[in-house]
Amino acid sequence: MWINNRNLCNYCFSPLDAGNRCRNCGLSTGEYRADADLLVPGTNLIGKYIIGKTLGRGGFGATYLAYSLNRQCPVAIKEYFPNQIACRARGEAKVSIVSGDKRDIFQHGAKRFYEEAKTVAKFNNSRNVVDVYEFFYANDTVYYSMEYLEGVDLKGYIEMKGGRVSEAAAIKIMKEIGEALIVIHSTGTLHRDISPDNIFICKNGEVKLIDFGSAKQVVGEQSKSLSVILKQGFAPYEQYQKGGNQGMWTDIYALGATMYYTLTGKIPDDAMSRAQNPEIKIDPKYGISPAFVNIIDKCMRMKINERFQSAHELLGKLYAMDSLDVTLWDDPPTPPIPPTPPVPPTPPWGYPPSNDPPPLPPMPQKKDRSGLIKGLIIGGGILFIVAMLVTVFIELVRQANAAAPEMAQNAAVNVLEVCDAPTYNII
Repeated sequence: MWINNRNLCNYCFSPLDAGNRCRNCGLSTGEYRADADLLVPGTNLIGKYIIGKTLGRGGFGATYLAYSLNRQCPVAIKEYFPNQIACRARGEAKVSIVSGDKRDIFQHGAKRFYEEAKTVAKFNNSRNVVDVYEFFYANDTVYYSMEYLEGVDLKGYIEMKGGRVSEAAAIKIMKEIGEALIVIHSTGTLHRDISPDNIFICKNGEVKLIDFGSAKQVVGEQSKSLSVILKQGFAPYEQYQKGGNQGMWTDIYALGATMYYTLTGKIPDDAMSRAQNPEIKIDPKYGISPAFVNIIDKCMRMKINERFQSAHELLGKLYAMDSLDVTLWDDPPTPPIPPTPPVPPTPPWGYPPSNDPPPLPPMPQKKDRSGLIKGLIIGGGILFIVAMLVTVFIELVRQANAAAPEMAQNAAVNVLEVCDAPTYNII
């Protein structure tokens, strides 16, 4: 597709070369098909976003890669689209409700989804929480746009690392999410859905918390089905209880369970099963230090008052540990390779044609008259001086000629006076 005179891939919005096959995602036009009930690539959303490929979908919505016409860059779009409640005909944009008795549940969830987006937007510019740009109603459902993160969720990251992660990496991830919880809990907000699916490891090494679970909570309460809102093994006991005492300790339990999975690759027993056998054990073969095992155990205590009561308390223990600082993503992200322009054939005389622009015609030169003016000024000055000297010389000659007769007359008088003077006899 062409956007602002740029030919971009329909699915990932990378620049296309002459072959129209994307060098980033490897797809050509017509080769990608979205799920039948999701938005198709090319859909225009409120005149601001062009939908691309689907990044993922869960029980309560779908996430699309989109192009922001205002920001001039890819973003992620989250759509409220709960399974078994909402539906959509292939190629359509509007969402329908599967049956009338589900409408109230859908609307309550949509309202909470919208409020959730507003809440997450409060944490924009927080290093460990995804940024939300805009939230809006369209197509009879709710959307919000957020920053597009390059990388994988923690579940995919663990698979990429061979099924489990080192202790040093797990501690680093736990610290980053602990920092995010400090910011979130400071506003009285709970995440309620911390799990490997909702922690994102970015290619630049950042760790982000995504997808809050408040909309799921409302739908689950309305439908009287806890199975739709709880991730088995990660939700604490109080989330299984209607009106359970949920607080900061609820998110801390889920974070501890997530770290257990990160270190072992195994989902811990669900909280209902652990009621009879609450002890957390990590096999020594994993090489996890006793100090870190104790931290995870305290996070996952069945009794609320035995857990860490805040993210501050948890981080205090984590930062007291001696652990290596590790790089989570081994390979730094590489920018897409720009297409190579075709090389023109070499002319027969052996010199390749130049890509330089043709030389500009010479600019007409203005005649420099400064030398002439300077010469005239100097010449005029010399002539003036010569004229003055001549005038002075003539005046001197005239005065000399006028003075000559008078001098002769005076000389004659002096002679007569000398001759008429008395004669004295010298004795």
